[in-house]
Amino acid sequence: MKKLLSLLILTVVCPAFMFGQLLSPVEPLQKDSTVIYGKLDNGLTYYIKHNDKPAQRADFYIVTNVGAIQETPAQDGLAHFLEHMCLNGTKNFPGKGIISYMESIGAKFGENINASTGVEHTSYMLNNIPVTREGIIDSSLLILHDYSAYVTNDFDEIDKERGVILEEKRTRNTAQWRIRDAAMAALFKGSKYATCSLIGSEENLKNFDPQELVNFYKTWYRPDLQAIIVVGDVDAKSVEKKIQTLFSQIPAAENPKAKDIITVPSNEKPIVSIFTDKEIPQTSVEIYFKSEPVPAEIKGLGMGLIIDLSKDLTSAMLNERLQDIYTKPDAPFLAAGAAFMSPATILDSFYGAVYSKDGEAIPAFEALYTELERARRFGFNADEFDRAKTQIISLYENNASGESGRRNEEIVQDYISNFIEGEPYTSATYLYKVVKDYFDNGLVTLDMVNQIFSSTVTDTNIVILYNAPQKEGLATPTEQDFIDVLDRVKASDITPLASSEVMEPLLDTAALKGAAITESDSQKFGFTRLVLENGIEIYVKPTTFKEDEILIKTQAGGGKSLLSEDLLISCDQSLVSMFSVSGYGGISKFPATTLQKMLSGKNITCVPYIRQLAHGVEATTTPKDLETALQLTYLSYTAPRIEEQELNVPLNMIKSLLANYSADPNFIFRQKFNTLIYGNSPRMQTLDSATVKNVSVAKYGEAYRQLFSDASGLKVYIVGNVNIDTLKPLAEKYFGSLPVSGNITAYRLENIPGYAEGKAAEETEVNMSTPKTTVGILYSGKMEKSLENDILASALTHILDMTYVKSIREEEGGTYGVSAMSGVSEATRQVSTVIVFDTDPAKADELVALAKKEYEAIAENGTEEEYVEKARTALIKAFPEKQISNSYWQGVMNDYIFYGYDSYSNYVETVEKCVNNKNMAKFVKKTLKSGNVRELVMNPTK
Repeated sequence: MKKLLSLLILTVVCPAFMFGQLLSPVEPLQKDSTVIYGKLDNGLTYYIKHNDKPAQRADFYIVTNVGAIQETPAQDGLAHFLEHMCLNGTKNFPGKGIISYMESIGAKFGENINASTGVEHTSYMLNNIPVTREGIIDSSLLILHDYSAYVTNDFDEIDKERGVILEEKRTRNTAQWRIRDAAMAALFKGSKYATCSLIGSEENLKNFDPQELVNFYKTWYRPDLQAIIVVGDVDAKSVEKKIQTLFSQIPAAENPKAKDIITVPSNEKPIVSIFTDKEIPQTSVEIYFKSEPVPAEIKGLGMGLIIDLSKDLTSAMLNERLQDIYTKPDAPFLAAGAAFMSPATILDSFYGAVYSKDGEAIPAFEALYTELERARRFGFNADEFDRAKTQIISLYENNASGESGRRNEEIVQDYISNFIEGEPYTSATYLYKVVKDYFDNGLVTLDMVNQIFSSTVTDTNIVILYNAPQKEGLATPTEQDFIDVLDRVKASDITPLASSEVMEPLLDTAALKGAAITESDSQKFGFTRLVLENGIEIYVKPTTFKEDEILIKTQAGGGKSLLSEDLLISCDQSLVSMFSVSGYGGISKFPATTLQKMLSGKNITCVPYIRQLAHGVEATTTPKDLETALQLTYLSYTAPRIEEQELNVPLNMIKSLLANYSADPNFIFRQKFNTLIYGNSPRMQTLDSATVKNVSVAKYGEAYRQLFSDASGLKVYIVGNVNIDTLKPLAEKYFGSLPVSGNITAYRLENIPGYAEGKAAEETEVNMSTPKTTVGILYSGKMEKSLENDILASALTHILDMTYVKSIREEEGGTYGVSAMSGVSEATRQVSTVIVFDTDPAKADELVALAKKEYEAIAENGTEEEYVEKARTALIKAFPEKQISNSYWQGVMNDYIFYGYDSYSNYVETVEKCVNNKNMAKFVKKTLKSGNVRELVMNPTK
């Protein structure tokens, strides 16, 4: 595995002597000078950065460079268990003190107060904390201080938490989790990583000695393995002093235990993992070529960046080739991809993955490996390299232009990567300049990329992972079958790929007739309205929240409510997206593969939508790509590409997936619950193995043309870094050229399905690998859409979250979490509250009764005053956070124009006025008065 790393470094360093005026590959990349970085005498590292996006908010993290890999056999699962205990009592925040305090300032458990345990490191985060006063900053740092060294780990609390952890294990033990375990065993064969389970065995979680958890904490949670990260609207120098004062009090570890040095053995012969499971939805084969990781000291140099660029170029070119194959009707596989990745800090790899129809894994894998071998033998060509280069430079350019709008949580990840992996943290503007210089001056070349890749696809250190459904009639390939593929391809005759340059424009813009702007006026919420001669209205709000983002949404009334029942299933939004210009559909005369080449280097998504009440096109782009995005939007109306042969490719992939999803318990539950709550309405069918048989490209085309051939009455909402004067001529050209007849559509209320009335309770049994009961409860009733009702629904969601965490999760130990959501629908004039959770089948009846009792009790007695106050505070806290999002403002104006509903004005005043116990009781009582309760309990087959 060392050979590839040595070649990477040698290939990169050689050209350095020819470009002395640039950043030499052996010189370090400049660190972001706006970051305060330091290390205390006790070994603790800290990173601090001021960022006012959003204002008066900050993220506080403590990252411990320790994970499940440090566990002893007796500590199996305890790194993750410890994460839970950090929220169950510390020196300065006994009991549930951390959660209680954070909720009192508007933070929400799970959303703003959370943690994550990995194999190699553990992170604790306080996200989007309102730093409106100095005391909140002090308390947030004190919480991190306690996480670091002063978690109580009370034995009684440990025993109480066992049930929660076991329920989390039950919920997480899906087919995907079991695939992950099988992959770890193969990729890391011969090392401790191969058996690192992360969440632990059921036996150990039930029976471990609490002292083992204390021992793990005392051994590994120590300053020299920890970093404090604070990013947000804070005085960085002041926070540094606070960190120095507070965290210097934590003593350095005496005789600190060294981490074991773990390596992954090389393998001369391929390691082949054959894994089948009844709940796996799709057959896949992955091939990995293992290599040693790039050392941290190299990552921070110019050569580290060049290595990354070479890998990114390779991945982009290979994925273009694979897409060219799988979008063809006669493709040997359903989908495929390739990339460089690091499964752990001790291992790098290049991998290719292919997804096939059941029973066709071997020919699919052979086709994938043939493409890897083709690239290894002959390399890539200049046209491919130019497109990939353009794409990557554009990515770095977009990152630079959007740097000032980065959110705290994005920035934090840079410092975690630096602390754990040695990745450099640099300014995006500086990095873009270096990248451009390297490309412009020949430090990253096609020859270099080809040379590196030819040494990546080797005959050794290969791991092959086969994952497939376990079902009757499906034969499982053998290990030898896959090895035979390798031998066959290596001995086969393969020809190099021909060049495929594409230079044609999307359309003849000179031929567009256009329509002039006849009106321009100011609207609510800072929008400007432009009215075209053809009647199309455009609402524009320039913002600088994200300087690299412009959102475009067109909308007409109608959507699915205008379609006949036989067309509906062919317009499921997942299909509409896959059939779109940003999916498999292409546009005009250009098939998808050609279009993607034409759009290389452009940052655009463009997807039509067909929802219950409305239809239109949603696009996301950047200022420099705005015109191209408008061209694609225009063509989505005037020249959609609906070619049956091409669109049958993604349709067949969906059919293949759905055939196996019928064995996935979570999918079965969603389908059955949807059927129950909508009373089996034919207008609310969702895709499954039965309904997909009624899907056809022809019906999709019929529906699409019915809805999109006429843009009369169209409303357009554009929000982002857009200049109105620049937009005006483009709007006149593209929106002004859309076909209009004057026949304005509106949605048909009688065709909009609502929640079913009355009471219904169903129990069903399903075969499943991990026995669990899944519960779904829906309460619904008549209610008008209003700002007050919307706010009360949001407050109820918060209140139920807190109620169920206390009762069902903490007191009963009955579930990992209850999902509760309340809302009011404008279309159906209905209020709904949906409650869903997993649990132990033996506890199901008791917990269903408790969940209903807790909800219904609010109607009679209200809830705890503390919960009401916390819900009110959380809503007020979240309101300004939403306002730095382009999508928020697009939604506000959309609601106002389409429904006449103002969700913005007087929001805080309404929260303060209406969120109280009396109104919460009335809100729930009104829902219950309708008498509509739908309940589904899905049990494992006995």
